[in-house]
Amino acid sequence: MTTTWEPVPLKYRWIGHLITGVVPSALTFALAAGGTRLLPYKPLDTDLQGTVTWGWLITESLSAVFDQRYAIKHQHDAPGGWAPIYCRLASCTAAHFALSYAVSSSARYASLVAASAGAAELTCACALKNWEKGMSREEVRDAWKKTVEMTKAMREESRGPNPTHQ
Repeated sequence: MTTTWEPVPLKYRWIGHLITGVVPSALTFALAAGGTRLLPYKPLDTDLQGTVTWGWLITESLSAVFDQRYAIKHQHDAPGGWAPIYCRLASCTAAHFALSYAVSSSARYASLVAASAGAAELTCACALKNWEKGMSREEVRDAWKKTVEMTKAMREESRGPNPTHQ
């Protein structure tokens, strides 16, 4: 079944980015909160929370727009490659640095938060292997059909020949 490819609407891509971006943001907060214990400047927890929250929103918004354009260029929902990773890393560290510096006027603190955000992004990118190309819609559909068939077969197998199991 061959159909013309259409991109996922940007609003759905953006919502997906916001949801999945919670993990690196939480990791960013944990790393930065631990790192601030080493600095002479002690930001308020609300400053760090605000910085990470706004950084998350900016990063995911920019990343969703870039990924949408990249997907359209490659005519694939998850084309993989290094460009999205570099874009996300650059926007993430820049946003977190700018926000942290605006809040604290401390280059050390801003560098710490930006480095924490970059480390969190790289960790998640490596864990998910974002550079690899994802499945096409047809491959997802075929995998889903195989899963349904396997589930039916396992259910029938578990019932066995004994009529009391029904």
